Amino acid sequence: MSRYSFMASVLQTAGVPKPRADINTFVVFVARRHGVSPAHIYGDSRRHEFVHPRQEVMWLASRAGHSTTAIGRELGRDHTTIIHGIRAVEKRRDMNGHAN
Repeated sequence: MSRYSFMASVLQTAGVPKPRADINTFVVFVARRHGVSPAHIYGDSRRHEFVHPRQEVMWLASRAGHSTTAIGRELGRDHTTIIHGIRAVEKRRDMNGHAN
């Protein structure tokens, strides 16, 4: 099972968006999955080993119904950065043959 399929199944199994999971829950989940610290996800590094997990948090939170503004506020980023991150994950999913 790919990581994207796994993340989607976690959302379904968890009953997200009802009740809607806290964005920090996604940060902790993704950080553990990638073997990085939550501080790296919240951090400013542009290294792909931190950017990709950060973008996955953005994607998961958006799929759970959080607005780009709320996600940006939690991650300390502008909502347009969140939109870019969501699109980047969707592009990687498309390239790997996953349906949205």
